[in-house]
Parts: sequence; structure tokens; C-alpha cells
Amino acid sequence: AARLAGVPVVGQILDTRPPMMLRRLLMPLVARLANSLMFDGNALTAVHPGAAALSALSFVYYPPVDVSVYYPGCVDRDAVRRELGIPPTDTVVGTVANINPQKGYEDFVRSAALIRRQLPNVTFLAVGGSHDTHKTYAAQIRVLAEDLRLSDRIIFAGVRDDVERMFSAMDVSLITSVPRSEGTTTTAQESMAVGTPVIATDVGAVSEVVEHGVTGYVVPPLNPRAIAEATVRLLQDPALRERMGHAGRERAVERFSVEICVKVHLQAYDYALRRRRNP
Repeated sequence: AARLAGVPVVGQILDTRPPMMLRRLLMPLVARLANSLMFDGNALTAVHPGAAALSALSFVYYPPVDVSVYYPGCVDRDAVRRELGIPPTDTVVGTVANINPQKGYEDFVRSAALIRRQLPNVTFLAVGGSHDTHKTYAAQIRVLAEDLRLSDRIIFAGVRDDVERMFSAMDVSLITSVPRSEGTTTTAQESMAVGTPVIATDVGAVSEVVEHGVTGYVVPPLNPRAIAEATVRLLQDPALRERMGHAGRERAVERFSVEICVKVHLQAYDYALRRRRNP
């Protein structure tokens, strides 16, 4: 419709969910219709056939985080923990993601069970809603938590409009997404912005956001043991958590602020306009 109306088209490729066959079929159409292309991370160009050949009209961006809202000390973390009913002696491991198979919640729960075997004074915080299309999956996750005797150790906080407070209450945040899911994930950047180190599975372009060994750890997907081992390492070393938290904040400000994201979008729009005028 935009091409018929003579309006420039900016295409955005956001994640790695579509099957490879569908990507192969659609990329030629995307290349023909788009005047510029935006990829949510460099890794997405490698897994969309033909994308590398479009480098001249491609722009890589990362979802923005408002670093004036998400920052270390933005809330009283002890007050948030009291509000959530978390014992003052506990450390907190959390995740922020809607409850659906793409986010690998079963790996979050299974890794929680492994962590508890070594560190009993840990509370797990799951922030995110469950949509009607995933009610069965959400119920299965709660049953799994019961089977692993975690019902009294995992707080399912549901949908929140104060995510910065949730990240501030955590000592470590987890991203347990499965393969063929993410592009990047804004939750990694938000966690880093408040100074909470991240342990994330190596899917999509997530490793471009979380710098392994610097702002957190990147571990293989579908591997609760690897998630648990990295988490225990951080929970047992407060000084390391603090260093990674500082590094994460610096990285969020330098690379993932709203201003930087806007700049890349403007470049993509400007290129599309110029290319439409001079095909």
C-alpha cells in the first residue's frame, strides 16, 4: 500500500521466530519493497537469508531504555522487597517476561530448583502476565513449580507498570529464552541500566547486549544447569555482582539510551526518503 501511494517504506526485522523456510521466501519481497531496513541486532542479518547483501540499506538498532527512569538507586529496594513479602535475609533472582514458551519459563523454574539446592535463602521473582493463548502453558509452569517444591519460593508478580522497581529488587536477573525467539530483549538493557547483572541465554542478538563476563553471563539455551551455575557464581560473590552492575549501567547509557535509538531511526528514515527520491 505504501509503495502504491509513493510513500517510502522502512522495514524492521525484530526477532528470529519465523521458520527458516518462511524467511527464505519473504526476504526477497522485503528487499524489493523496503527503501531501508532496520535489524534488531547484528545477529539477525546472519539468520535472514539475503540480508547480508542488503548491507548498504541496513541499519542496526537496539530497543531503547530510558536511563533517566532506570538507574541505580531509583527506588528503595528494601521497601520493594518488603512490599513483595521477600524475607530480608534472602537474595533475589528474577525474570521479567510474559509467561509463554518463547521465554523458556520451564528453564527458569528448573534452574531455580538447582540454585535452591546450594543456596536455600533465595527468593525467585517472576514478573509478567499470561495471555489467553498461553493459559495452558502458564498452568503447566505453576504445576512444575509445585512439583519441584518451589511454590513458596517463587513469587509470580503478574503484569507490572513499575518494572524499574522490580529490577531494583533483584540481585540477579535471568533471561531464559529459547532458540528461535528473540532479536534482542529490552529487559536485559533495563536490568543493566539499574545496575543489576544479567544471565541470559545465547539466542538471537542477546549476546550483543549482555557482554559475557563483564555485565553478566551468556549461557547456552535450554540448559537449566548452566543458568544455575552462573547464577550461583554471582550470588556467592557480592563484589563481582557490584562490578558487573556498574559495567552494565555504563553500557546501557553508552549504547542503549533513547537518544541513540532515535538517532539510528532517523538515519534509516532519511536514507529511505533519499532512496525513494533517487531510486
